[in-house]
Amino acid sequence: MNMWALLAALGGMGVPAPALLQAEEMVPSTAPAAVVPPGDSAPESAGPVVPADSRLQAAEAELYGGHPRSARKKTLDVLHQKPSTEGWVLLGRTYLAEERPKKAVKFFNRALRLDPHCAPAYFGRGEAFEKRGRLDEAANEYRAAALADPVHSGAQSALGRLKDESSLPE
Repeated sequence: MNMWALLAALGGMGVPAPALLQAEEMVPSTAPAAVVPPGDSAPESAGPVVPADSRLQAAEAELYGGHPRSARKKTLDVLHQKPSTEGWVLLGRTYLAEERPKKAVKFFNRALRLDPHCAPAYFGRGEAFEKRGRLDEAANEYRAAALADPVHSGAQSALGRLKDESSLPE
């Protein structure tokens, strides 16, 4: 029985509010934990804080610091131990940063095999196709990213940019 079902059952049985609060503290939450980037603090109501894999965060920092090879090595070390969608996407991004879009697509595809709704993987494939001059395919990937995550601002921006630069249909 989860916490909310327990509280509803106790409340319906006439258990006073202080007892409900004590019961709430004793029942572990089944809600997903909040992931908070380092340096940020979670609001009190966010639940337990589980840090994202710090090794992937370090690899990402290397990538955005202009060191894609170092980022790739760190990402591969993590992926050998624990394959993840985030890891495959980051690995693809390292190849994009080194202007190797064909190789990048391979790793975005691996991410999509793990999570077919991974907007960052679709977006990465869109960037790779765009770098290779395959604008229709890029637009399709950006649309897929927008479908997977309707608030993915990068996908919407990329589609707008492609539409402005070419004769892509809406």
